[in-house]
Amino acid sequence: MRISSTPSVENDSDGEPEIIHSGTARGSAGGVVRVSPQGSMHHSASASNVSLRASAPGLGLAVGSASQARSSSGVATAVSGSFTPPRAHVANRPDGGRPGVGISRHRGEMVMEDVGDINFDDEDAGAAATGVATMRISGPATRKPGTAISPDVMRQVKQLLWGAQGQPPPSWKQGFFFNRHSGLQFGLLQKQGGPCGVLAAVQALILAALHSPTTGFNTTPRVPEQQSALASAITESLWQARMGPTAALVLPEGEAGGAAGRLGYEQLCRAVTQHTASSKEALLDLVRSSLSVLMSEDGWGVVLLVMSLVLSRGVDNVRADMDEPNNSLMGMHGYCTQELVNMIVLGVANSNVFDGNKHLDGSTVLKGISRRCRVGLLTLFEWYKYVEVGPSLKNPTLPVWVICSESHFTVLFAQDARALQNQLPFDLYYYDELANQVS
Repeated sequence: MRISSTPSVENDSDGEPEIIHSGTARGSAGGVVRVSPQGSMHHSASASNVSLRASAPGLGLAVGSASQARSSSGVATAVSGSFTPPRAHVANRPDGGRPGVGISRHRGEMVMEDVGDINFDDEDAGAAATGVATMRISGPATRKPGTAISPDVMRQVKQLLWGAQGQPPPSWKQGFFFNRHSGLQFGLLQKQGGPCGVLAAVQALILAALHSPTTGFNTTPRVPEQQSALASAITESLWQARMGPTAALVLPEGEAGGAAGRLGYEQLCRAVTQHTASSKEALLDLVRSSLSVLMSEDGWGVVLLVMSLVLSRGVDNVRADMDEPNNSLMGMHGYCTQELVNMIVLGVANSNVFDGNKHLDGSTVLKGISRRCRVGLLTLFEWYKYVEVGPSLKNPTLPVWVICSESHFTVLFAQDARALQNQLPFDLYYYDELANQVS
């Protein structure tokens, strides 16, 4: 959803001029919203409330509560200053099942409320919409056989990824496939709750791959551009995670590769082999040649990526990254942990989002972020004052942020990179890969 706003100047009771934004925005995923902003934004949807508050410079932004069950794409426009947003009014749903428009105006805030959710099954969803079904995957037709993964190594990988559960829940069985709706072709889709952290982190890297310093983000990529951006995102994640001279990509071998979607998890683990690349270019070629497997809507692309990350970095090294080395990378209820999101985005499975390390009681070290990041992260838990997000993640080199809203991860980005330089006004795009859920 996109908001465009025009600033004006107005005096308040203290006699000082204030920037006031007002305008009407149309949601890129359907629906019209009315906005009356100054420095804060609310987004109310039929079954989810998302509150975003942005302040420049640095775009220190806090995210309000969001239901993973159902939400809609939203956007914020930021001005300097810090405001505490009141609770937004939830739009009423009139007869006929379509949500109504709810508008709330408050002095010093922006309030936006969705009109409705989009139906991606509509016949008129857009003749130009593109989907995986019509994709021709580029890359070499054949790959060299991979190396077998020993039962002991596979057992360690399973334990690190899934903990006592031993395997991912059914919701993790999906690939990296793109939104078919016109105007949202840049976005991945999530089928069920659970792997949102993986998808949002990869989505942030896809946006980075779709960014040009001169034209900003390409939000309407064609099929070859989608494939190229996904391949670049996966390659970037695996290459920066490696500890040695090579990175690994785990793939089902032989005939199992073409039928991976029909395999159960244990069958998949017996069918996969490890392919290694000693240069980033070779890894990119390997990923390109494997896109048909990784992008299969009902396949195991998400699981193959996280297995590849663990083998690229090494089980022991991943555990050494974590504050609690005996924890797993999948948390309660099948959700992604911060460690897994950090490993995808940064290459390191650190448990925290503050800068540097913090030393407790002389022996305990909490590991944080060691460098400025290409894409950033913002979290609702900072709004709750549970955690601190450091400047390295708040101020990335590109205006793209993974957003943690309690149990759900999404993505926020600014089309204009000057958003990082306190240039106003600017647009923010909030993308939720699970937004088209109907239950």
